[in-house]
Amino acid sequence: EKGIYEQILSNPTQVITGTVKELAERYGTEVLIMTGFLDGINESLKGYENPIDTMEEDTQVRIEIDPEKLYYNMVEAKANWLYELPQWNDILPEERRKELAKDVKKKGEAAKVAVRNIRRDANDSFKKLGKTNEVSEDEVKELEDKVQKLTDKYISKVDKAVEEKSKEILTV
Repeated sequence: EKGIYEQILSNPTQVITGTVKELAERYGTEVLIMTGFLDGINESLKGYENPIDTMEEDTQVRIEIDPEKLYYNMVEAKANWLYELPQWNDILPEERRKELAKDVKKKGEAAKVAVRNIRRDANDSFKKLGKTNEVSEDEVKELEDKVQKLTDKYISKVDKAVEEKSKEILTV
């Protein structure tokens, strides 16, 4: 598969068409491996997906990649042997990868805000329970402490995920 990606990424704007069997022959691989490749790349195509579920060797297919989608999907799948290919230097220059990493950080910040909003809503609910005397003030404090620990845990997870994803995106 790596060899197929290298060839496709050498000319990322090229639209490749043919039957599954023809493409397997073109890229020097077996039909089964080509089918697996097509399945793997399917979500990274521009506005078109190949019929993987009904695919046979004489099925006509089309490969027109969306390079950014493909890069994101490779990073998401932790396929470093693919997103570290040198062909990416020409397709996604360092500046663009930095922009993508910034976008990941923004999404991470939004996730942390969502976690904090959940904490606030939970604490508000606990305080309401405390006012109705359904739970004691000590129990409210204990619940707030537990929610804070969970909040800290998930904020840390978001920070770690953002750091890892940013590093992966910037790696070529």
